[in-house]
Amino acid sequence: MQVQALQKQLKRVVDYLGLSFISTHSFSKMFATKVSKDSGYNLQIVQKLLNHASIKAIEIYRHHGRTG
Repeated sequence: MQVQALQKQLKRVVDYLGLSFISTHSFSKMFATKVSKDSGYNLQIVQKLLNHASIKAIEIYRHHGRTG
């Protein structure tokens, strides 16, 4: 699926549900946090899935939401 098509579909769902606080960026951040922190996916795989140029951006998601 093309990125633009996915963004358009997500916007339709968000608008339909009245969830104006959700954007494609927040959606990808939630996804990256879930798969990298909770599931233990390899960071390089998450990087490729999100099409990030830098692994440093993905490393942030692994630590996002930790307490302590």
